[in-house]
Amino acid sequence: MYRHEHVFNFIIQQMGVRKKLLLKVDKGGNNILHLVGRMPYQPQLEVVSGAVLQMQRELQWYKDVEKLVSEQETTTMNRGKQTPMMVFEENHRRMIQSEERWIVSLASACIVSTTIIGTIAFSLAIQVPGGNNGDGHTILYEKIDFTIFAISNAVALYSAISTFLIFLSIFTTRYAAIDFLYSLPNRLIIGLTSLFVSITSTIIAFSSALYLIFAQESQSFILPPVVIMSFGLVTLFAFLQFPLLLNMMKTTYGQSIDITTHTVVNFKW
Repeated sequence: MYRHEHVFNFIIQQMGVRKKLLLKVDKGGNNILHLVGRMPYQPQLEVVSGAVLQMQRELQWYKDVEKLVSEQETTTMNRGKQTPMMVFEENHRRMIQSEERWIVSLASACIVSTTIIGTIAFSLAIQVPGGNNGDGHTILYEKIDFTIFAISNAVALYSAISTFLIFLSIFTTRYAAIDFLYSLPNRLIIGLTSLFVSITSTIIAFSSALYLIFAQESQSFILPPVVIMSFGLVTLFAFLQFPLLLNMMKTTYGQSIDITTHTVVNFKW
């Protein structure tokens, strides 16, 4: 299978050819689903960037073609005693191993980041800006800026914990081929989104804390550079991570492969 959607659609819509194509078996006993399980040429893999997206695209091709054949064809063994899914897993073993290493390294980096963010947010919650009065209450709690600080710091802490748990769950995944279709992309999407929220909230909390401190001391000239740097950091993170995040959302929740998938019943000769 060469992974050309338009060519495949054109052929599959020709009823006479479609019947032969879906039921044809080669000399090795392979049906069309066995052939989809084989690795395509490298240029067809490079249609999408990113290891996870390439594996997901391969699985989407397999699942879409699977809808075209009868249920019996999905479990038919070739002369090598392999079902279509067994052929798929064997041919994509290297890709699965490569993507597993990439996901684990990404999860490790994100866990380190969220640990740092969580530590900062927790320390800010204990040592609030402005200090406490004799009764143990925060001196600046009546100011709207302190409310912004408290809310953003709480969001940063909870989203950091959520991100930590999400990426930690990635380490316990069995990394079966089917996990790359929805399970792992979903976790990466939620984890990266939560990480972005925690980083943004931490920057807002930090900026609010600086404002509370320096605004009281009439040192407002420090505030503009702080605001500019804060927005710059958020923009930098978005610029680096959003392309991958948006691509994963598009391929996971949208239709990334344009195959005409009319379910096929058993043909009668």
